[in-house]
Amino acid sequence: MTADDDYYPKRLPPRLTKAQMWVRVAASAIDFSLAWLLSTVAITGDAQLQLGQWVIFAVLWLLLRVAVVINNQGQSPGHWAMDLKVVDARSAKLPRIEDLLKREAIAGGGCLLLLIGFSTGGFALLAFIVPLAIDNGIGLADPVRLQTFHDRWVDTVVIYTTRGYSLDLKLKKVLTQAQQRVR
Repeated sequence: MTADDDYYPKRLPPRLTKAQMWVRVAASAIDFSLAWLLSTVAITGDAQLQLGQWVIFAVLWLLLRVAVVINNQGQSPGHWAMDLKVVDARSAKLPRIEDLLKREAIAGGGCLLLLIGFSTGGFALLAFIVPLAIDNGIGLADPVRLQTFHDRWVDTVVIYTTRGYSLDLKLKKVLTQAQQRVR
């Protein structure tokens, strides 16, 4: 019995399937877009107000990814759209609010850096993408646990659920129908 054997067995009940990274990234992109759009509407115009937009984005990110998750059975709007939810890795239940705050401080910090990179443009954008790439790259590097850095930090996992909009399945269906019409 190795140290890994203590970590892997019976972490989640067998009926809970861990979400693929591309689905998780799509759900996060939905949340990012929603927070970005709302922060843009709240602050318009001057470059001097850019700092205000970043602060509003950070607050909206925490609202969407912590407050909404607590009140919506583990689902942010992006997770709901993609039939995902975040759970504690040991109990398979909703994580504590402290854990969600820690988790989203890391993920939201990476997204905030991405937003700053968008506003600065050029090669600076690449520098601001690196933290998100590292965070998600950790999840891609371990196909067994599928935990990004922010998930490992507080021991959470993102799993599939039957509750949601199934946007990924609806998009696949539309693409399949479009391919059939082309043929």
